[in-house]
Formats: sequence, C-alpha cells, structure tokens
Amino acid sequence: TSRCITGIYSLQYAQSWLVVMKDRLQKALEGLQERNIAISQITPIRGKGINSSIYKVKYGIEGQNAALKLYKMPTTLDKRSRLKNEITFLNHLKNNTNTKEQAPKPLACCDKKHWSLLSWLPGRRRLAIDTNIQFHAIDFLKNINDSSRMNILAYDLTASEYLGSIKS
Repeated sequence: TSRCITGIYSLQYAQSWLVVMKDRLQKALEGLQERNIAISQITPIRGKGINSSIYKVKYGIEGQNAALKLYKMPTTLDKRSRLKNEITFLNHLKNNTNTKEQAPKPLACCDKKHWSLLSWLPGRRRLAIDTNIQFHAIDFLKNINDSSRMNILAYDLTASEYLGSIKS
C-alpha cells in the first residue's frame, strides 16, 4: 500500500495527492474565470480540516478577499455532498438576522467540481478558548436552533452536519 500503518504517508502517495489537489484547484480557478471572477492572488490556508482545502484569494478589480474551498469528493462509501450541505446551511444563516454577520456568504459554487467561493470573514486563530468565546458560541447555536427561525427537517443534513437543540 502507499500508506504506512503509523499514518505517515509515503512520498509517492504525497506526490500523487499534490497532483490531484493542484488539478482540482486549477479546475476551480477555471470555473471562476468562466463566471467572470478574476483571481489575482491565492494563498493556501493551513489548517486541520480533513474534509476540504481552503485558500484565501483576492478577486475583482478592487482585490476583495474571499475563501476558495475545495470540498472532499463524495465516494462510494460516503455519498454526502459536503458542498450542498454547507451552502444550504450558509444560505439559511444569511437569511437569519441574528446570524447573518457571523457566517460567510456564498459567492459562487460548482456542484460538479465540489468547490465554493465564500465571502471572507477577518479573524485570527485562537490558541485558547476563553469563557467569552464559549458563551458567544452557545448564543450562536441557540440562534440557529430556534425553531421559530429554522426547521432542521427542511435540510438534507446527515449526522456529521446535524446541529441538534442545546435545550435539554
């Protein structure tokens, strides 16, 4: 196999993965160009996400920031469309007056190639989560779970994306 038992990838596996990701990124950039969205700068965002790759891009005449996200492709074992689930949920947040400024807005996407361009939210990586951030997260979850604003059954979300009520 191309992967060691310890989880360390062989050089051959890593090189083939880089070729695949470079190809997917190129196809996403071509898709943006087809939509008349000119990308002038691209920077990979280093993170711990295993389901997507994210890039900070500058686009348009004014060089606006956005996030270009390449989602994990559905497989025979996991047929979920992470792109569809995320865009559906972000559109819900966009229409919710209590959360619309707390989440990125979809700018463009491609279901076939599994990528999206999202508005950029400035911020910084937190090294520690203090009580204030925890309360902010709880308020956010309460807002999106308020049954008067969201019917979770209207969304085709599976267990990994499900946000259940925190009222119990």
